[in-house]
Amino acid sequence: MRQGIGTLSEKTVHAVMKNYYAPDTDMHEIPIENFVADIYTGQEIGYDHSFAFFDRDPIPRYEANAFTGFYRRLTALRHDNPALAAGERGGAMTEIRNNAEDCLMTLVRETADNRVVAVMNLSPYAIHADYYTGIYAGMYTDAMTGEPYELRGRVEEDMAPWSYRILCN
Repeated sequence: MRQGIGTLSEKTVHAVMKNYYAPDTDMHEIPIENFVADIYTGQEIGYDHSFAFFDRDPIPRYEANAFTGFYRRLTALRHDNPALAAGERGGAMTEIRNNAEDCLMTLVRETADNRVVAVMNLSPYAIHADYYTGIYAGMYTDAMTGEPYELRGRVEEDMAPWSYRILCN
């Protein structure tokens, strides 16, 4: 197995998930431009088909595409927020309870100076989200749009299928 960034301070859950989704370790930690994909599935470059996990597919040449901006924003989010750092340097994950826990993931990672809140509808269904944010209420920046966002103490909102909001301070 290749030595790389994903093996440094990698938590057990991360390693288990990586090996579940990509049992072929040749698809782990693939260099793409100046980055390393922890699990390479092709979506990072807009590849138009899924790789077969037990067959060796050639890695296509990278070209900017419709996903480029999205992945660059996610990369910037990861690098600009110490709460998202790996291992002991990053913040512990805290789940915010909600009314649709089979579809809705609401979580917080924070360090002393940084907090990231993620609200994700991980289902193909529109849902009505209802949750209390407690001590996490306050003003944030929407990580994907750059717009200010007030996270109220109680949130009730309709969420489209597969929708999400990532907030940071």
